[in-house]
Amino acid sequence: MHFDRFSQPKKAVAACMAAILTVSLLLPASLASATTSGAAAATQPVATASPAAGPVLPAGPELAAQAWILIDPETGNELASRNPDAHRSPASTTKIMTALVALEHFSPETPMTASQQAIDSVGGDYVRAGILPAETLTLRSLLELMLVTSANEAGYIIAENVAPDHTVAGFTAMMNEKALSLGIPASDTHFTNPCGIEDPAHFTTARALALIGREAMRNDTFREIAKMTSVTAPNTNLRKSADWQISHLLPTNELIANPGTYGSKFFTATGIKTGYTDPAGRCLVSSGINPDGQTFIAVVLGAEKPDDCFRESRRLLEFGFNTYARAELKLSGEYFGRYEVTDAEDNQKVTVNTLGSLSWLMPVDPSLAAAITTESAILLGEFKAPIQKGQVVGELQVAVMNTTIGSVQLVAENDVAKSRWADIRDRYLSFLTNPLLLSVIKVVAVVAVLLLLLRIVLRTISRRRNRRKYYQTRRNNHRIDYFR
Repeated sequence: MHFDRFSQPKKAVAACMAAILTVSLLLPASLASATTSGAAAATQPVATASPAAGPVLPAGPELAAQAWILIDPETGNELASRNPDAHRSPASTTKIMTALVALEHFSPETPMTASQQAIDSVGGDYVRAGILPAETLTLRSLLELMLVTSANEAGYIIAENVAPDHTVAGFTAMMNEKALSLGIPASDTHFTNPCGIEDPAHFTTARALALIGREAMRNDTFREIAKMTSVTAPNTNLRKSADWQISHLLPTNELIANPGTYGSKFFTATGIKTGYTDPAGRCLVSSGINPDGQTFIAVVLGAEKPDDCFRESRRLLEFGFNTYARAELKLSGEYFGRYEVTDAEDNQKVTVNTLGSLSWLMPVDPSLAAAITTESAILLGEFKAPIQKGQVVGELQVAVMNTTIGSVQLVAENDVAKSRWADIRDRYLSFLTNPLLLSVIKVVAVVAVLLLLLRIVLRTISRRRNRRKYYQTRRNNHRIDYFR
């Protein structure tokens, strides 16, 4: 009963401590959430409306060849095809890969010497240039004979000189490695020799040859040789140019060599390589360029006659030039939209434009081009002042046939100042959420609680002493009165 009078102060102290600590802990969280609510929205994409799905691209011309494909060499994208992944004998179109591997490892002026084995590797009716054992030619001379006239022993000489172990097997391993590096599956392409000599294990596809041709045409030396219409016999260590007997060697690509018959008013042929064996049929990997600089690569495999091969290749390339053209899908400075800005002075709005350009090969039909193109804008949250002119506020992604092909930035076209009221509010919130201030508040709260507890303890001790003294005085007074 003597201590009941002190129970209420203890409860009050406990309640006071809990309230102070709760406020000191919750204050920064509540203020922080108020200042960062806009940041949370910054990652939310805002998409524009998309055109209706389901457009169909032109299917390409009707060709008699067993397999064919047309690609855009800039991207490698397929534009039209028939049986592009069917396994086919490539015949002499194999030599494109032989040239590509050789030029990646040696300079065109590298001297290479013919072995008897390399010359003997070619038999039967396969084309030969008559290179002599121990004769030395430059890599470029060998490539010209191999690519323009399709001389087969030149390919074997290149293979033996390029392979680290100087074997054809070592070189074909390099060819197969290169195919893999171009994204061609091993199940779709396998080379066993450098020239296309018939072998059941030597096969590829129209798609693979298009990708190999695309890569080869990026090499300046290859590109120069691929469009040649004649070859001059070189001077070697064994004979002069005039001593060669190569009158039987003619350029094999009539698309280049015979423009009067196979030329086109839409493009100029620039390559690449023919091929023929009975199992393979007539084959041609071709390329062309128009006055605008647009290029295409076509592959035709398994045509019945030489005339069919060249005419169908021309039709396929003309289809590309008449159906597709490179178009500017986005240009810098294009208007994108005008938006309200939170905390803007005088309720000013921000104008958003594009920054950067984006071009792509598109159908020349405007309605089809529009139907296969979609745009998706990703804005960096709400627009909040201040905003500076040129500030990146988002990204505009562009897709063709549901595949994203690139993007341009979205930037503010004008400055937007923050209103004075918003500036004062943000300064106040910044002050209240200052980590140092919050730490001081917590320390002050703890010290205040400790001082309050100390005061209560001291008062309690003082009251107990006074009580004992009071009782002691009463007892003493009682004794005095008793003995009186």
